[in-house]
Amino acid sequence: MAHAEVAVYAPWKEDVSLQDGSADNQGRCASLPDSHCAWRIVVKDGMGHRAYITVYAAEGGSQAGTEAVQWAEKGAGTGA
Repeated sequence: MAHAEVAVYAPWKEDVSLQDGSADNQGRCASLPDSHCAWRIVVKDGMGHRAYITVYAAEGGSQAGTEAVQWAEKGAGTGA
């Protein structure tokens, strides 16, 4: 979703986003988590659709979660 709103939530603070931003014109965004755990990402298109993604950030900066992000870029998991 190009230019969608993106919010990143940590498991220990699920009601407050730790990072807010926007996707680029290709629907991509980036985050640098400071802890290896499951981070929840909520993407909203501004028209009532949203996608929820959990990305598992592994210690050492692995690319864990790449498939989940690609899944969201294709628009799967959206719904009003």
